[in-house]
Amino acid sequence: LDEYEKTLVTTLTLNDVDLTGNGYSSAYGVFYIGSSSVLNVNGGQWNLSNDTHGSGGVFKADAAEATLNIDGLELNAHNVRRVVTYAATTINNSTLTITGDADGVDAEMEHGFNRSPLTITNSTITMKDMVGRGITAEKGAVTINNSTVTIENVQEATIEVRGGQTVTV
Repeated sequence: LDEYEKTLVTTLTLNDVDLTGNGYSSAYGVFYIGSSSVLNVNGGQWNLSNDTHGSGGVFKADAAEATLNIDGLELNAHNVRRVVTYAATTINNSTLTITGDADGVDAEMEHGFNRSPLTITNSTITMKDMVGRGITAEKGAVTINNSTVTIENVQEATIEVRGGQTVTV
């Protein structure tokens, strides 16, 4: 990183924050994580639905060098376009329910975890009725430990592996 970029690296920790949004517009994501920055989400209940922007999402980063740590979160996401894009993501002790309408109308639920290194431990994740992919392993490996991950009724792929990445269950 050059000197300017180093000043942009930060860590944000959210402890037991509840978040509700319906019909909002997130061009980049509800949370945008800069390169080499860290977002820690510890606890809380989040209910997000009907993102009206065509390329939004919940967590978006500009590169896999950004880090997202989720622990103890209950997330209900419906038609939010994408849940995580690019950030290296660790999910522990969490319940994530990600749904769409899968009817090709409006914003839809496109991808669950898109191009992100991903580790899921002691968690339950349900993804269904999506027009894209559940998980795309492109910028790093996907590891699922002692968890239940259910992916149903997705139009592209449940788990897509690209560029020699691995999926370990």
